[in-house]
Amino acid sequence: MKRKFSYAEIANWPQGSVYKYYTLLRSLYGGEQILTLSGRHVAEVLRQNRSDLIFLHGDWHDFYTGALAVGVPYVLIEQDVYSMRVPFKKPEGLTPADKEILRREKQMIENAEAVLFTSEHVIPHLRRLYKLPRFEVVHLRPLKRDIDFRVSKEKVPGKNLVYAGGIVDRSKRQTVYGYRSYHEIFKTFMDAGWNVHLYPAIGTAGAAGDYAEMGVTVHEPIEYGALLRDMGQYTAGLHGYNENGVPREAFLYTQSCMPNKCWDYLAAGIPTIGYNPGRSSRIYTSGGWGVVLEEHTVEGIRKIEEQLPTISETLRQSQVMDVDIPKLRRLVGYVLQRTRRRKRAVVTVLENFSQTKGDGSMILRVKPGFSIPRVVKIAFDRDVTFNPDAELPEDVGKLFLKNLPNVFEVAVGKPDPGRYPALAAAAETPQKAKPSLDLTEQEIALVLAHRAKEAEAKKAEETPAPAASLPSASAPRARSKATAKR
Repeated sequence: MKRKFSYAEIANWPQGSVYKYYTLLRSLYGGEQILTLSGRHVAEVLRQNRSDLIFLHGDWHDFYTGALAVGVPYVLIEQDVYSMRVPFKKPEGLTPADKEILRREKQMIENAEAVLFTSEHVIPHLRRLYKLPRFEVVHLRPLKRDIDFRVSKEKVPGKNLVYAGGIVDRSKRQTVYGYRSYHEIFKTFMDAGWNVHLYPAIGTAGAAGDYAEMGVTVHEPIEYGALLRDMGQYTAGLHGYNENGVPREAFLYTQSCMPNKCWDYLAAGIPTIGYNPGRSSRIYTSGGWGVVLEEHTVEGIRKIEEQLPTISETLRQSQVMDVDIPKLRRLVGYVLQRTRRRKRAVVTVLENFSQTKGDGSMILRVKPGFSIPRVVKIAFDRDVTFNPDAELPEDVGKLFLKNLPNVFEVAVGKPDPGRYPALAAAAETPQKAKPSLDLTEQEIALVLAHRAKEAEAKKAEETPAPAASLPSASAPRARSKATAKR
């Protein structure tokens, strides 16, 4: 039976990593696009469309919580790594928002079935922090379909630099995104006699006013294929980052990135100029389609003008994401094989003990007949959940329950005996498994009392007692005892 896929994205974004990955994946597997801003919305859509697998964007987004809430395995696309932008080793320097995003990053990565990375250089950092699932590195080359055009031979008169990507205004210079402040970089090129053209990324176009005021030609954001055609009329494209005034961690993070710009100017048929580009510059310096500006001065710019390479059509056509289709097939095949036999169990809320226990917890039970007959104690204060096959954080069992029905689906697979010996033993011998794997004796008593209360209420509904008769004192005890045996 064909598996059904979904793809969660912020908007119908016609450029960037999500556009490239999702367009190529949909050409291979089909599937439904989910335009969303929250994990809660993702959960609602997945509950309706019954997807078997979802691809979703990482970084600061909480889309993964929706996939976990309904038990749909997900493949994470991790282009930006938030923990590399902030001083995570110095908690006193983190804001509450930073800490929350870092908490999510751990759960997002460790609960993923697999990850697609855009850069191999971020992997050592993440390996030190988390247990990484299966992953592949697929660089952000353009799609073959988007470079199926002839590069224009007509150039704008003079020396023209183009930058296509994210920007910030001057007020954001000292933030974790301050490396996108290009004011000084553009001014240096303009002082060297270059015209500067800016195509801001859709999500950052509102910051373009600063640049227009200093004489930069600002263009409206356009669809990716049209952008590549348009950039072909300029002399060279800029790949680089601002370092002045930027928090150290945020700038160092840029030196590990492999952004779209490493290939996009090549796709447009023009050379790339690197300015504080980091390790990714090796892609275009060794590949023969770019140079690095070593001296960040007017004189330095003039020196490299004669070093700009000419782009051949053969080189341009060779650098496409389509060459990595075998990697995508390998990763998706692994995930489908891993999840093929996983059962979906219905989880029912038995009782909310927030008044009794005072810690906002509740008892959940997986209905019998599935591979893990277990009772789980759940904290009811976070919009996150667990994956039985993942390395769980300390707050194991926290589920995405806010504003959701009391009955929903969660993926259940055979537990790893090394991680969960008690659950593994219960799965092997369900007839001997106790419904109290995670509960204290007091909590077991509360569950049994609740079952007895439910049984008593049900019996009263089915066979109402005559008005003249009174229940015996022993009857409730007998029912409670019978329920306890069950």
